[in-house]
Amino acid sequence: MNETIVLRQIGRITQDRSPQIRQITWVDGEKEQVSLDLMPPEIAKYKVGQYFEANVERDQCSGKLLRVQHVQRIRSLRPLTKKTLEKFWNSLPTTSSLPRSNRDWTQ
Repeated sequence: MNETIVLRQIGRITQDRSPQIRQITWVDGEKEQVSLDLMPPEIAKYKVGQYFEANVERDQCSGKLLRVQHVQRIRSLRPLTKKTLEKFWNSLPTTSSLPRSNRDWTQ
């Protein structure tokens, strides 16, 4: 029995393949040809280069796109500078901030 999962993905229209097909490049670099029949109608108005956030329904086993439930335009994504990335990385919590425990989790 195949089940579906719903993911939140960020993508960008990278090509109009035909009046009914859009090529989407997801932020992980994956490219996918998507029929407009599987998407909300408003995406037909999106131009090449438009970034969007989507609720995407996929087959859990194969990862195949079954339909896009919702899309919303977002601003273009730009890579962060090395300094900004370093500041962000250093602001993340570490295991040293976790509470101490006397329990032995191996038993």
